[in-house]
Amino acid sequence: MNTVIFDVDGVLVDSEAIAAQVEKDYFKTLEVEVAQEEFPPLVGSSQVGSLLTLAKNHKIEINTDEALSYFFTNYEKLIKQDSFAFDRAKSLILDFKKIGVKVAVASSALKAKVMLNLSALNLPLSTFDLIVTGEDICRNKPNPDIYQLAAIKLGVEPSSCLVFEDSLLGIASAKKAGMTVVGLTTSENAEVIATSGANYIISELSAIPYFETMEQLKLFLQGEESKVPPVKYGANYIKVGKSPFPKEFTIKRMIEMARKTRENAYAPFSGFKVGAALLSAKTGRIYTGCNVENSSYGATICAERNAVLNAIANEGVIGIETLVVVTSSNPPSPPCAQCLQVLAEFTKSEAEVILVDLEGNRTTYSFNSLLPLPFLFSKV
Repeated sequence: MNTVIFDVDGVLVDSEAIAAQVEKDYFKTLEVEVAQEEFPPLVGSSQVGSLLTLAKNHKIEINTDEALSYFFTNYEKLIKQDSFAFDRAKSLILDFKKIGVKVAVASSALKAKVMLNLSALNLPLSTFDLIVTGEDICRNKPNPDIYQLAAIKLGVEPSSCLVFEDSLLGIASAKKAGMTVVGLTTSENAEVIATSGANYIISELSAIPYFETMEQLKLFLQGEESKVPPVKYGANYIKVGKSPFPKEFTIKRMIEMARKTRENAYAPFSGFKVGAALLSAKTGRIYTGCNVENSSYGATICAERNAVLNAIANEGVIGIETLVVVTSSNPPSPPCAQCLQVLAEFTKSEAEVILVDLEGNRTTYSFNSLLPLPFLFSKV
């Protein structure tokens, strides 16, 4: 590791809440009330993207120039009222410079906002070897462009870069660029960041002690990684792993695999073939199953339970992050009650169950909407 790249909002400066407040105030001038829960999914997106998404959510059109003018005028007023740089941000940057590490900034925000935020650090801009903003690229996070551009301009290999990020979009961007990522829980909780693909997880920059070499920092980060709490999946607690793939890519792959496995179903009595695929929260692996009927009808194994047995045979106790079921019926059929009870042993209540027909039409449910009151003995 010879290069460190920082995101800004939520990493170096505690600005997310301030930005959200200014955006809420702007929409109030348009007589639109924006709820607080609308902001978390926008963390890591550009200012223009955030404003346009909120406008779309409320089915209104906005003048982006006027919206940005309002935002920057009021944002600057608020950030000047108090210091909002995170503890350790300035000293950490200087620590990296002392040991000869290149330090850069890669923020999806507009350049004007980035410069306002960096002013809170009371560091000369020359401290940074590079500052890249959303205006320097065509595709913003979660695309890898901004981090790829940073590596090119710095003349370094992506694999030699350590990135500090707080948003799911930003972590995905840096990982796609081939960089090592430290995920901060300043904008998302540890359980969410644990599923993001980040290599290490810390609470905030102030958690990092003084170090004299990158190897010392790495040893600290490895120790912090072991502290990430397990997540409850049904009756079991699972240490969540990190998938390198975007969610939609994974779902499409699961549908493809479930459809293919369905063709192997043994259904001489009903003629109704089913294919299932589940995503392991622990390893990110996909396991499939098909229905296998029997002359003794009660001995029949449904596709969903077959997938569960396949997963457990390969890696032991599992946590089911997502389940896909492919059937020929329209609308597509859900798991039977017996399968739901088996799935409940390993599935968190909010997990997605995606039902798909042979034309590719999807219906998505949360697991608890299909089985709100499972019978479980929790294991701590």
